[in-house]
Amino acid sequence: MNSWIDLSVIIDKNYKVFPGDKKIEFSDIASFEKDGYNIRQITTNMHVGTHLDVLKHVFEKGDSLESINISRFIGMAKVIKPNIIDNIVKTSSIKIENDEDISILILNLDWSKYLNTKKYYNYPKFQKSIINLLKEHCIKILGLDIPSPEYEGEHFLQMHRDLLSNDIYIIENLTNLDNLTNIVDFIGLPLKIKGMDGSMLRCVAKNH
Repeated sequence: MNSWIDLSVIIDKNYKVFPGDKKIEFSDIASFEKDGYNIRQITTNMHVGTHLDVLKHVFEKGDSLESINISRFIGMAKVIKPNIIDNIVKTSSIKIENDEDISILILNLDWSKYLNTKKYYNYPKFQKSIINLLKEHCIKILGLDIPSPEYEGEHFLQMHRDLLSNDIYIIENLTNLDNLTNIVDFIGLPLKIKGMDGSMLRCVAKNH
């Protein structure tokens, strides 16, 4: 029986947040030595580590976290390692067959190896043609091992807007993608917190 592979990055005091974001803070509310039990508090936004973006992240009146259908985050996923030339992901190298019944696409850009370095935030950008490819094949979740999907030469949030307005959720900061075959079973469940624009995820996959 194949084992589940953890696709989530670890979050600790050394985790480097997106440039401009507030650093993660850890604090002890109670300790076993003093109180007989432990409570540790983390102060952060939900866009750290492996996480999900929903409509409310980039649209004033978009749906928030509690309204999403979690069944969309459990299922078969296609894993593709596209060509990257001059830091641009080539849409033509993302091959999805018409008879493949998948709605989750995971792109391995070989970028998680740079996590917690300055280079991690100089991630590859996409050609705008990718949105038509995703729509054509009815992709509903796009997972990536970079901190943010962006088009080449456009506003840094435009690709988010295009994806989310076409009902394609975004999962960022995946890892361990080299351990996956081209088809996997995928689970990546968000928290259920009302009014939130995103959620940390624990994503796992099992090879077929």
